[in-house]
Amino acid sequence: MACWQVPDTKGHPIYRLGIDLQSEFRLDGSIILKTLDWSNTPVRYEMGRSVEMSPSLTPWTTITSWLKTFVSSADHFNPDYTVTFSICHETENGVVTTGTSDWKDYAVSSVITFSQQEAAGLVARAKGHRQYYGAVFSKGSAIIYKQKNEKRTVLAQTKFDYQIDYTYALKFIVKGEELKLYVNEDLVVSAADQEYCFGQAGYIVDCGAILGDGFLVERI
Repeated sequence: MACWQVPDTKGHPIYRLGIDLQSEFRLDGSIILKTLDWSNTPVRYEMGRSVEMSPSLTPWTTITSWLKTFVSSADHFNPDYTVTFSICHETENGVVTTGTSDWKDYAVSSVITFSQQEAAGLVARAKGHRQYYGAVFSKGSAIIYKQKNEKRTVLAQTKFDYQIDYTYALKFIVKGEELKLYVNEDLVVSAADQEYCFGQAGYIVDCGAILGDGFLVERI
């Protein structure tokens, strides 16, 4: 049995893969591929700006191959010509995620420009778009909460005077039961919860819009 590490794809989906066999001598035999899987939290999964991901991008481009690696329940989720993503949602719980159900301990980060919205930020350990941890700015506060179906439970909250139309570097770390939100490299709020141990990462927008500049997931 052999295992290989997936190389850094620079945020692009895998288009084609295969098996490369090399030998100094001729060999006869058979190769059997029993399973093929891409599992475990990535050591480092990073997406740059949209024009870096797709050099042929125009301001009118609405879909790209790398955008399809995300699952979106937001009203609008598009590449943005100036950054990476544009996300907007008219009501609560516009979620965008990528990854697999076995992602465990990691940090998800992005530079976010906040517009007029009820709440917005990052998502971690998502099991679908109704069960996840959220780390958001909302109504003058930085909040970590747990979404479980229709119920949203605030796990920790602190006052944070964020400004509309300003840009902030957010990092949401989930390690064991520890949940921590960093803003511009400073720890702003932390919480603890044990219910969700694995899941995907991404963004959350309630009743508004944001711009996401870059996206990074790092294994802890």
